[in-house]
Amino acid sequence: FLSLVGGSHAFVIGGKSAAGHLYPRNSHKPWHQHSARSSVSSTLQLHMMAASSSSSNIRLVTNTQCPFAQKAWIALRVKQVELEIDEISLYGPNGKPDWFWNLNPQGTVPVLVVSSSSYHDKKTIVVTDSDDILNELDDIVGNTNGQNNILLYPSDIAVEEIETWRQERINQKLLPLGQQAVLAHQLTPPLQSVLQEMDRAVVGPFLLGSHVTAADCHAFPFVWRLQQEFDLTPYPQLHAWLQTCGELPAFAKTIQTSWWWWW
Repeated sequence: FLSLVGGSHAFVIGGKSAAGHLYPRNSHKPWHQHSARSSVSSTLQLHMMAASSSSSNIRLVTNTQCPFAQKAWIALRVKQVELEIDEISLYGPNGKPDWFWNLNPQGTVPVLVVSSSSYHDKKTIVVTDSDDILNELDDIVGNTNGQNNILLYPSDIAVEEIETWRQERINQKLLPLGQQAVLAHQLTPPLQSVLQEMDRAVVGPFLLGSHVTAADCHAFPFVWRLQQEFDLTPYPQLHAWLQTCGELPAFAKTIQTSWWWWW
């Protein structure tokens, strides 16, 4: 929706459910599904075109232990975005700060804030869903930050191929089956079957070939966490992909020694 705050335009995308719901490792909180890729609204496209000729500031409000926030952070680093990272504590005696609840009433991370200003106007894009950040980043950053044209959805790879990895293999299969396996302390047959499917689908060196895409940014935090729990060397293509990504600064910088699961 579009709201007017203090004379400035605030475009808010997201808030459709749980992207960024965050619980401690080994907790028994429920897992939530994520939204499919959506197209940018014509209103937002017009806003981003206007922002391209103005100065802009990009800010990621996050918690670096969260896998949903990590995938957005990876995507921003892959696109070489200059940004401010504002990390908040999600737990503890003081809870989340009031300014964060005002920014995202759902209280989830990550939140991407893109502020642009011109002589006549100030505009802000707020994206409150990790899937939406990956969906819209090529459009938002490409217009507001003047970066190199590194695309998460390159024209030579079909969107459907990227979404098969993101929505089907990761969101619909790996996340629920991975949770079950971790809580059972064993690599269960259903998870083994999904890992075998993923292993066969890896093109190499990245999931869909020679380019990092939204699929790689989306999958890495979750597959990496499973690798900390289980031996994934029986899945050689998937294991090689993890190693390749882990050696890239865009991915390596986001790996934390202390981290959360996704439930």
